[in-house]
Amino acid sequence: MKLYRFSPIQSKEELMEAVKYVAVQIAELCNKIIGEKLPIGYITIFSHHRDEYEKLIKILHDMGETSAANNGVRVALKSCIPPVFDWW
Repeated sequence: MKLYRFSPIQSKEELMEAVKYVAVQIAELCNKIIGEKLPIGYITIFSHHRDEYEKLIKILHDMGETSAANNGVRVALKSCIPPVFDWW
């Protein structure tokens, strides 16, 4: 039985699916609560296990420059993530 929707994340594609899901949920919540579309400056994806954390770090190194952040590792992406919404 899978306890978490996107865990364990094993590839860049699976990570991007998790990011897109979180972005959609954030946008829908903003629209529902305040009736506005707000820019999303960053998204945090947490690992559930040490093995998943190690895999995510490897994936992120390929996506951009990593640095320490207050909630883990931050990545300055080499390229932008394509828009998730056609209405954004």
